[in-house]
Amino acid sequence: MSPVLIWIIIFVVSLLALVKSADIFTVSAVRLGAWMRLPSFLVGVLIVSVGTSLPELCSSLFAVWEGAPEIVSGNVIGSNVTNILLVIGLSSCYAGKLVFRRKNLALDLWLLAGASALLVVFSIDGQIVLWEGLVCLGAIAYYFWHVLSGESRISEELHLDHDGQQENAKKIIKIIVMLLLATGAIYFSSSYTVRSVVKLGVMLGIGPQVIAAGAVALGTSLPELAVSMAAVRKGEGDIAVGNVLGSNIFNSLGVIGMSSLLGVLTVPVDMLWFGLPVMAAATLYFVYIVRDRRITRLEGVVALAGYGFFLIGLFTLF
Repeated sequence: MSPVLIWIIIFVVSLLALVKSADIFTVSAVRLGAWMRLPSFLVGVLIVSVGTSLPELCSSLFAVWEGAPEIVSGNVIGSNVTNILLVIGLSSCYAGKLVFRRKNLALDLWLLAGASALLVVFSIDGQIVLWEGLVCLGAIAYYFWHVLSGESRISEELHLDHDGQQENAKKIIKIIVMLLLATGAIYFSSSYTVRSVVKLGVMLGIGPQVIAAGAVALGTSLPELAVSMAAVRKGEGDIAVGNVLGSNIFNSLGVIGMSSLLGVLTVPVDMLWFGLPVMAAATLYFVYIVRDRRITRLEGVVALAGYGFFLIGLFTLF
């Protein structure tokens, strides 16, 4: 078996393990929060919303730790593009017409546009330094305050059933054990995901940031895709749209901000001149199609075509 095939297998297995362990962590944390009688919206915002972005966060932190900070920008940019063009595209095509009634949508869209603009501005010089990361963390703190103050009700949209839930000691111990096991799995799967990306980049002559923006971003966006498609099947368009909104804001601010605490993040030329413009265009397109609180199947098809263009450009131009 060739070394390339071995590392491809390691990449696929570790990426799937990362996504699955993040899902187990999120579910277990929600159950623990319910047992602790935390308000349902607090559980939703601090656990469910962040949980779907956990793969992006962990793989980015390990990328900096392993000395490959260029992977972070590719991961974040690729995930944001994938969330909008693929997740929203598939969701609206499946639904036929994605209708939602999200309150304060205008403010949410301004926050999304602002987060994306901040990422673009900070990336222009080819690197994101500590003070820029701190600004991002301050901005994400404001976003959480905005959500927690009642502007968004993520957990209410998810219809989490916490009322009257009584967990006995045995179940609580099981939940805590699952949290610890999931944490360990996230640690190792993140590490091997990043290592395999670096190895494959060297062997195939492809920049690791390109693999991160394509394959890794697709894999780490699977939780968002799963949540959105499940929401569409239940006729909950608000969840599908809100999920992408929250995830992209957290990626642009939270993932970038926390990763910059470990070191300077480099933004390669291909991400600067191709990835970022596509992300900015996808964000503007998203703002445009949701302004009337509905996304048609045609708009979804255009989004999917845009995602195809992104992948083709990513792996042919660079």
